[in-house]
Amino acid sequence: MRFPVGTQEYASAVRRTLSQDPDSIARWLTPVCPECEEKPVTAGPGITTADGKIEYDRWGHLVVDGNVVVGCEAFWVVSPAVVGVADSAGWCDWTE
Repeated sequence: MRFPVGTQEYASAVRRTLSQDPDSIARWLTPVCPECEEKPVTAGPGITTADGKIEYDRWGHLVVDGNVVVGCEAFWVVSPAVVGVADSAGWCDWTE
């Protein structure tokens, strides 16, 4: 499965933030995709990064530690600015 440029960096940043400062991203953590309102079932091989495994399902959801971090339409669910990813232009807070 191919993801947009920067997605792996973003997902790794979310994983790091979950382990170091989970409260800073708690408002965006959800086991359900905010785009399709489905809970992904991950059974694929995932993406193995230096800091762990990032799972994905056949619809394109990326899941880190049970939380959807990329929706089925490639939307970044957690604020990229908060996790330290420079490319956050155009990101819209779905919780507001």
